[in-house]
Amino acid sequence: MDCAQSCAPDLAFRLLLSTLHGSWLSEPYGAFRLSADQYGRLERLGSAFRYGEFVVSDYKYLVAEGE
Repeated sequence: MDCAQSCAPDLAFRLLLSTLHGSWLSEPYGAFRLSADQYGRLERLGSAFRYGEFVVSDYKYLVAEGE
C-alpha cells in the first residue's frame, strides 16, 4: 500500500483496521478471519500508537474461533 509509505504510520494503521472491517463485511459470513497471532500484532501496534483499549479490541470478532 502506498499509504503505508507516504502517510503517517498511525493513519496507515487506521486505514488497515478500516479495510479489515470492510473485508469482513464483503465476504460471505465468517469467511474472513484473523489468527490469534495476527490479532496480537494488531494489539501491539495499537499500543505502540497509544490508542485506547477499544480501537483494536473492536476487531476481536475477526479472530477465528478456537484460536
